[in-house]
Formats: sequence, structure tokens, C-alpha cells
Amino acid sequence: MSENVSFMLSEKGKQLLVLNNFKFFKHHTSKKNEITWRCVINLSVVQNHASDSTLNRQQISNACKRKAVDSIVENPSKIIRKEVSNYANEGDLIAPDLKLIARNIHNARMHCFPKLPTSRKEVHEILSLLDIKTNRDYRTSKINKYDYVKLLSYRNKPHKI
Repeated sequence: MSENVSFMLSEKGKQLLVLNNFKFFKHHTSKKNEITWRCVINLSVVQNHASDSTLNRQQISNACKRKAVDSIVENPSKIIRKEVSNYANEGDLIAPDLKLIARNIHNARMHCFPKLPTSRKEVHEILSLLDIKTNRDYRTSKINKYDYVKLLSYRNKPHKI
């Protein structure tokens, strides 16, 4: 029986061992550098392992997510096209798989951006931390005690705020 062994990265960037289409995670490394691996699927449930196409989709999806975060301006379809062409079983993917990969790319990129403020208080806290100035080194915002924000724009030299 020939064993098909390869490695892939998980969604969180950890190394996984793929042995005959079964995924294993690194469980323990002994003092003698012996590594023990455990199956990703919980052993108390009936083991229903992923098929070749699912593993292929997961590998492509993880690679696409890493590239999408590294190159935030590159078009998702271009990233997917490049990664799909790198894998041998690219014909196994179907349209829903590609939609899942595109959604995964979108979700991974959304974690790169800061969350939008949800209240006026958060907006004021963020603006008070920022020191926004013009190209002539003038301040452009002021927050007063009544929670109003004044955004100012100058053509000439401004009065002191």
C-alpha cells in the first residue's frame, strides 16, 4: 500500500499532515524530537473524512487567504486563478467551491481593517487620539465639551484653535 503524505497549512496557519486524505495536527513533540499527530476529526464521532476535492479546496482556500492578506489590492479573482492553476486537481473544483473561496478571501481581508465606530462616543475617542493636520501643519479638528466635532478647512493662515 503506497502512502500519500503531504503537508498543508490550516486556516490559522498551523502545519497539518495529510496522510491518505486524512488530516492530522501536531499534538506533541517529545524530548527526543518524536512528533505525535492526532486526527483533526473528533474521535468520539463517526469518522467522516474529507474527500480529495474538499482537501484540494481547503488547500487552495488557505493559500488564497494568505495571498489576499499579503496583497490587499490584488483582485480576488486573479488570486483564485493563480492558486487554482498551481494545484494538480484543479478540475475537481465546482462553482460553489469558488464562491466559498471568494467569500473566505473577503472575510480574511475584513480582519485587516479596523472596525467602524458604533457610537458617537467611539468617534470622539478616535478623533481625540488623531492629530490631523494640513500640509502647512495646522490642526483641522476640534472637539469641545458638548461632544461636537468641528472639521475646519483653511485657505489662508487660520486663527488659533
